[in-house]
Amino acid sequence: MADLTELVAQLKPALGRRSAYLDLADGLRTLIMDGRLVAGDRLPPQRTLADALELSRTTVVSSLTLLQAEGFLSSRQGSATTVCVPPERVDRPDEPAWLAKDEPPAIDLSIAVLPAPGQVSPAAHRAAERLPAILAGGGLHPLGLTELRNAVAARLSRLGVPTRADQIVITQGALHGWDLILRTFARPGSQVLVEQPSYPAAIDAIRAHYARPRPVAVTAEGWQWPQRLDRSADIAYMVPDFQNPTGHLADESERRRLVKRTRGMMLCVDETFAELGDGPVITPTAAYDKRVITIGTLSKLVWAGLRIGWVRGPREVVNRLAAARSSQDIAGPVLDQLLALELMDHLDEIGDGRRSLLRQRRAHTAAACRRAGWEVVEPSGGLFLWVDLKGASSTRLSHLVRARGVRVPPGTRFSTGGTHDRYLRVPFTSTPPVLSEAVRRIAEAADEADGKSRSATSPVWTI
Repeated sequence: MADLTELVAQLKPALGRRSAYLDLADGLRTLIMDGRLVAGDRLPPQRTLADALELSRTTVVSSLTLLQAEGFLSSRQGSATTVCVPPERVDRPDEPAWLAKDEPPAIDLSIAVLPAPGQVSPAAHRAAERLPAILAGGGLHPLGLTELRNAVAARLSRLGVPTRADQIVITQGALHGWDLILRTFARPGSQVLVEQPSYPAAIDAIRAHYARPRPVAVTAEGWQWPQRLDRSADIAYMVPDFQNPTGHLADESERRRLVKRTRGMMLCVDETFAELGDGPVITPTAAYDKRVITIGTLSKLVWAGLRIGWVRGPREVVNRLAAARSSQDIAGPVLDQLLALELMDHLDEIGDGRRSLLRQRRAHTAAACRRAGWEVVEPSGGLFLWVDLKGASSTRLSHLVRARGVRVPPGTRFSTGGTHDRYLRVPFTSTPPVLSEAVRRIAEAADEADGKSRSATSPVWTI
């Protein structure tokens, strides 16, 4: 059941604006759509809630009846009122351009990627020169090339988590690593604790393995842990470093709390964005508990076309992951691993360039969003902004801007059940002119949705 004290504290600010029952309905609807109340949560009894909010029972009943009619609550005679999310038509306005029936968009904000840095091309030539020395072998390395595992282990050790090569399995990116963990350890019906909002493909992977996502709300201020967390989940997937999509960076105390609150589960921490912050890398979560499974990748720091990542964990876990991939991809591509090996000694240099570039683009994009009238909590790193549209529907906007040549996923795409519709994830990985034009087109679509017209005073860029 939802904690009464916590629920009342969240609902009080919504009261006193207009009719009490409409205010209460708005407050509850917002908590549901923002993921702070999740499907299956039980509300306190009507009289208890009325007394705590200092409202009449009639007012509370009217509010709950309205939300039941809208599909946000369900109730049966003699049972508690439970939270649900209205079923919506499954839609993917963020689907990749090559799946779309119409022409590819001029601006694609559905992914957050940078072009390859200058170090990649010469490293590729050096990698090709290494290849003849290992062509005599079979080319299958389920755990990954030993030299690359050693290099990854050494880098993780320098970042604060002493690591041996036998604790590393090389994967084809972070998502492949997460999918491999689910393939190995999840079972149909397994419950997986996941942030809400979270990385859409991570949620898709949970469902693809017939497991059930269990959301925990996270905002730009951090995880909103309930006072009593049901510990029936088997696995937890968390992103403490510039969380996708909120951009939240967990400090040391939050990482310790994360370890404590997920005790008894397999805690998987995705460090995809860990080295993309303005300051030093915070001590990784695995430093606080040896059971933590770490997922890493070169796709964001270096280049998305380099499909090389890793999973770090106890040796027995790593060996099981390597065995499980025999029915999936058997082993990773050798030439890609050689390229990654060549780049490992240049990651500090690459990272400096990435961070400088991203700081400029982040500030530019945040300013453009604020000029459009949206609310932005600017993160200190990562690749995207989590923009509050101040009441506009991101689902509607995502459809309207497609006609304007922009592809952007709605906030609902980052939730487990259709929530966060007033948010939009805006990557700041494109050039400033492209980002300015993207925001301008989205703002125009927002005005169209409101039945307004914006004067055409903004410059039109050719993309």
